[in-house]
Amino acid sequence: MLHISKKVILREAVIALVLLGGVSLLLISPLAYAEAPKQTQAEETKNRLIELARQDLAKQLAVGKDEITVKSAEKITWPDSALGYPQEGRYYLQVLTEGYKIILDCNGKDYEYHTNMSNVKVNPKVKNDGKR
Repeated sequence: MLHISKKVILREAVIALVLLGGVSLLLISPLAYAEAPKQTQAEETKNRLIELARQDLAKQLAVGKDEITVKSAEKITWPDSALGYPQEGRYYLQVLTEGYKIILDCNGKDYEYHTNMSNVKVNPKVKNDGKR
């Protein structure tokens, strides 16, 4: 019969636990330190354009930005650089233009903004509403 001391068994058990613990730490640690996913560039662009529209509407209506909510922000391809708001006597590039149609709400009234991927174009109706 093989005789192994309690000391040897205890030492082997401790080594096994340490090794198992190390392996589990290696498996768990990437999850524990994983950062929240960053916004994609498209999401950042969309959020920046929404913020520009909110700032403009708040200025036009002389209200706080917190009074303005976003009802929708739909990605859209405009048929030209007028972004859906052509002005008489002006010329526009006849190119498909990527952007957003943003609908904001303030005190139960909807306001529509059109964008390309870098600027917000104010709906002429918003300018008129802001000058009450």
